Amino acid sequence: MNAYKQLFKQLVDNFEHSITFVKRDIKYARVDTKLGLFWVIFPPLVPLTVFIGLAALGIIRRSADIPFVMYIVIGITLYRFMTQFITTTVNVFRTERNALKNYNVPLIVLIVSQNAMTFFHLLLRLVLVACVVLYYGVEARIDWLLLPVVFIFMVMFSFGIGTILAFKNLLYRDYSKGLNLLVLYMMFVSSVIFPFPKDGIIGFINHFNPLNTYVDFTRSLFYHGVENSNYIVLCITAFISFLLFLYACNLIYYSEKKVKMVL
Repeated sequence: MNAYKQLFKQLVDNFEHSITFVKRDIKYARVDTKLGLFWVIFPPLVPLTVFIGLAALGIIRRSADIPFVMYIVIGITLYRFMTQFITTTVNVFRTERNALKNYNVPLIVLIVSQNAMTFFHLLLRLVLVACVVLYYGVEARIDWLLLPVVFIFMVMFSFGIGTILAFKNLLYRDYSKGLNLLVLYMMFVSSVIFPFPKDGIIGFINHFNPLNTYVDFTRSLFYHGVENSNYIVLCITAFISFLLFLYACNLIYYSEKKVKMVL
């Protein structure tokens, strides 16, 4: 319990540092460009329009019970958030090496501040999601109150996996390189673009894919409600995510000093 208290205290004590790093990242994102946020909003829309076009032409399989535009927009938004969070965290030792080694900024502060841009990108993409939802006239339901809870576990999973891989990546850069390939592959087996089989051996194996669980459950909860969602698989995935989060916090607390010595 002491580890979690100390990490939280580090976040509170270094709040100004966090704000400074966030401002730096925003400024860096606009360096040598006239279009600014355009390059944050536009690139994700390119593959999005391609997949929507392929679904409209019947080249890729559509969902039978959710409008295919909504299916793809929500799927890509959630998937990109989790994978961007994981990738950003994995690379934190490389991108923030100077701050860790020379300025003794706590690792937890750097992870949180680095991912501030990840949350910012999510907010921008949620504007598109809101437009699609309004277009299809989806009615608000009481079940939506569960969405923030699911999102918290989504963040815990991304933080846990990203932190664990970040420490592994210190020893072997293969982890970050392999992650980039895995992110591309996992998009096609995580119900992001088209429905992935839920039955049979493949469906059973994919129950152990947290990315698929969070994307599929959130979208189903949003459109159909909790009664038509696989909450048992979600509860198992959420519990594992919580354990990963706790392990990652302990890893940061007990290993950070050793890491700074070898950077």
